[in-house]
Amino acid sequence: MARRSIPMIEISEVLYQWQQGRSKSKIAESLGITRPTVRNYLKLAAAAGLTLQSSPSDVAAITSPALKVAGDTEFLDPPLKS
Repeated sequence: MARRSIPMIEISEVLYQWQQGRSKSKIAESLGITRPTVRNYLKLAAAAGLTLQSSPSDVAAITSPALKVAGDTEFLDPPLKS
C-alpha cells in the first residue's frame, strides 16, 4: 500500500474536528482519509500534549512551525488586499 503525504492543513482540520466532538469515522469521511490515519494523528497530538480542552492557540503552536517548514505559509499569512 502506498503512502500519501497529507498537508499540515488537513492535520489541523483533523484536530479541529476532533475538538468539536466529531467521531473519528466522521472526521475520516469528511477529509477522505482512513479512520486509522485519523487515529494515528490523534495519537501523535496526544503525545504532543493536546487534549480536547486544548485551546486553538495550543493547536496552532504545534502545527504552525510545521506549516512554515512545509511552505504552506499561505494559510498562515494571507496576502493583504490593496
